[in-house]
Amino acid sequence: MLETKPRPLSAQAKSLIQMAGDIWAAEARAHVDPAPPAPARPRYKPERWELKIDFHAVEPHQLDIDRRLRNWGTWCTSTPHAASAPMFRLAVPAARARAYGSVTAEPVDRSDAIRIARAVAALPRGHAAALHWAYIKPVSPRKACQSIGTTLAGLAKLLTDGRQMLVNRGV
Repeated sequence: MLETKPRPLSAQAKSLIQMAGDIWAAEARAHVDPAPPAPARPRYKPERWELKIDFHAVEPHQLDIDRRLRNWGTWCTSTPHAASAPMFRLAVPAARARAYGSVTAEPVDRSDAIRIARAVAALPRGHAAALHWAYIKPVSPRKACQSIGTTLAGLAKLLTDGRQMLVNRGV
């Protein structure tokens, strides 16, 4: 038999063989080592979900002014007994109302409430508005932020700073 020498491959044949080898290698990798899933995009969370602020938390050195501000809030929002009909003044409240402490609540100190009202009126606008929101008209924090023009964290800071201003002024 005659020995035949292999013919040299053309450039096109070389590129086809190289491409087939690359495809075979990619398929082998895909079956052995699958690609990890793409990480999920983090969802956007609005500010109200991001911030967990307890507006009822009071610093220990502000507990006395908080008690006096609650007295002021009760004085501002309570209706005098004279406004109710005489037959209801002596009626015993329902068990539900007694459970919430309306019967055992402290009496309102009117003179102290008036002093606090004057001191709050002398505070800067934002601090006074935050105290009004917290103790007199507790609407949702978002509405309070919109009316005052601040964020939730800013509202918490205005509230804490307003109490501290009252403490510092010796009210």
